[in-house]
Amino acid sequence: MRRIFVFILFTLVSCSSLAVTVEGAHKAPQEVVKYLQEIAQTAKLDSLSISSGSRSAAKQAQVMYDYYLAAGAANCKCADCSTFSVRKACALMSYDSIGDAAIEAITDGGNREKSISQMTQVILTEVAAMGEQRNQMAHVPLKGRYAVDIKPSSIADHKSFKAAVMKHKAVIKSRFYWPGKPDGPGESAYHIEFTISD
Repeated sequence: MRRIFVFILFTLVSCSSLAVTVEGAHKAPQEVVKYLQEIAQTAKLDSLSISSGSRSAAKQAQVMYDYYLAAGAANCKCADCSTFSVRKACALMSYDSIGDAAIEAITDGGNREKSISQMTQVILTEVAAMGEQRNQMAHVPLKGRYAVDIKPSSIADHKSFKAAVMKHKAVIKSRFYWPGKPDGPGESAYHIEFTISD
């Protein structure tokens, strides 16, 4: 009887250590969710939350417009963002050449649908031209790679989480960014890119 009790207790403890809640799991393939659970287990976290995963070129253009170019855009941190030209300058500081080309393609900043359409076409063209080796527009899918953003507010121990991410075999270490990373892009989330099987 005592052996059975010890076995049941051991099983419950083992199973509970594997239970990691990944909020927003529908935003990523199961393989990436599994990797995130492994990272969380290594960091001894019970949960984490995906804020975004890979997206189409059209969705990327929409995010860029809404976050930086629309009137009252959340990510535009300038003192006076009342004009499109000021918001555009802010957006250009946030992206590499593909994003810059997409932003420069806009002919009428006040027309959201037209702007998104113009940006989408440029993103598709630039992504195709750069090919599979590009290191830009990571959320627009690349064969064999998948990018997710993790909400910092969902991470209880940031130091352990960063260490666990850097140890994981599927993480592209050079493409791991976080808010305040020295020499990193301005991020509002943990940006992690994984190698995946297609």
